[in-house]
Amino acid sequence: ADRGTSPLFGDGAAATWISRAGAGGQIGLFTFGTDGAGARNLIVEPDADGVRCLSMNGRAIFEFMLERIPSDLERCAESNGLTTDEIDLFLLHQASAHMLGYVTKRMKLDPERVPIRMQDTGNLVSSSIPFLIARLAGQGDLAGKTTLLSGFGVGLSWASTVVRFDANPIA
Repeated sequence: ADRGTSPLFGDGAAATWISRAGAGGQIGLFTFGTDGAGARNLIVEPDADGVRCLSMNGRAIFEFMLERIPSDLERCAESNGLTTDEIDLFLLHQASAHMLGYVTKRMKLDPERVPIRMQDTGNLVSSSIPFLIARLAGQGDLAGKTTLLSGFGVGLSWASTVVRFDANPIA
């Protein structure tokens, strides 16, 4: 019912299994955090009629993302012994093309290294990275790549890791 948020979100579910068996590769160290002070900026709560609805302060979410995520991506790369220049692909939560464009600009990344594949799905929330992996794997675009995965949002929270794909995973 909220016209401010309903066009942003899609509907999808995913289960993802990443292992060394089969495709080979390596899962790196994680960085993560949460900032509960921003919880009210993205929350499900009852409206005046008692119906539970999503409430989102888009500007505050955008500012959180720009404040936290670029530095976390750099910290994650560093904790894995890499620079951001050594990351082939940044597989980021597909929140919005607008948000991802700002992260790309702020970090001075080549947009080709930050794939955006949400035009057919919208924001799939926690399923967005698995859907992105599946799409890229289906195109043969992950074999031999060092990727940095980063999810962020509700809470407000974030987590990132480096995954090296020796071969293209089966999607």
